[in-house]
Amino acid sequence: MFCCVLFSVGCDKIFNDSSTSNWEQLGKSFESIIYNVISDKDGKIYVSGGDIGNVSVWDGANWSQLGNASETFSGGVYWPITIDNAGNVFAVGRIRVPQANSTYNVAKWNKSTNTWINLTSDKVLFDNGIDAIATDANGNLYVAGKAQHIAGIESGAYIYKWNGSTWNILGAKMLAGSEILLYIDKLNNIYCSFGINDNASPYIAKWNGTSWDELGGKNSANFGIGYLLCINSDSQGNVYAGGYFTDGSKAYNIYKWTKASNKTSAMYTHGNSLEANSIAFDSADTLYVAGDFTNSIDKRYIAKYHLDRDQWSDYWNLNANGKIKSICFDKNGNMYAGGEFTNSEKKYYVAVYKKK
Repeated sequence: MFCCVLFSVGCDKIFNDSSTSNWEQLGKSFESIIYNVISDKDGKIYVSGGDIGNVSVWDGANWSQLGNASETFSGGVYWPITIDNAGNVFAVGRIRVPQANSTYNVAKWNKSTNTWINLTSDKVLFDNGIDAIATDANGNLYVAGKAQHIAGIESGAYIYKWNGSTWNILGAKMLAGSEILLYIDKLNNIYCSFGINDNASPYIAKWNGTSWDELGGKNSANFGIGYLLCINSDSQGNVYAGGYFTDGSKAYNIYKWTKASNKTSAMYTHGNSLEANSIAFDSADTLYVAGDFTNSIDKRYIAKYHLDRDQWSDYWNLNANGKIKSICFDKNGNMYAGGEFTNSEKKYYVAVYKKK
């Protein structure tokens, strides 16, 4: 069943939070596209993609790289990145193998020795890319990726769980035809998006302990062709995913599962409804979405949803000149954004809106 709830006001109108841009550049600029911007519990900001082959950290005053990644990984460390509750940073470490396929390994930043550790040095899991990395509240690590030419492993997509000492496959090989997404909420519920259901629609599934259950019921999502790029949830347990999909007559960029009703629905931000790349919630449980959709002056913006008005706003007018790939909040409620947008020198940068 196709359950599509459209927001009649929120879909058609947008207002500005300010007449001028209230965003600032955070420190230096970067040479490459920024793919991930995340914050740890201490308020430090981590970036992947900006410094090619390295992860950079903002300590409140300056940007610096996390060690020399090439000492452990000849191809450097890359997105996706994640941070657990203990402040450990995990990334993708690539090892280039001459005249063969490179291997994609799980890299962990060792804070005590200031070095990167290869968690998969004894057992290569993926040689065709890692799509997602996530951690739960107990410190377990989950990694989704693809194997192609690894001895003893059937070619395909897998999710592995690392409990601190061993790797184990979570469920069976996946029939993923696209990028795998992983998200773990505060209650340790594991959500995933991979491939399409029998309606040829992208969907979100929840891990039940032995297999994956589609949210809303089997084949409940019927949003037409498309793809999902990010997953997040609010404090009520409602799950949101951003991406792009169309039912043939209208384009959408947000997929929502409402926990209380067990129903799925589609939403879209104001503008041309192009892809949503990142979703965030503030301490008041307000929804924010960023991606490739544009405002009235054809600039990419961060959309804030106002539930009381059933309407979207342009959150303090970032007016980015390229895709916004990632947004996050720090512990003080400041928002950060990174992506394909550049400054006046045509350099990539992290934008910050400091909460007043």
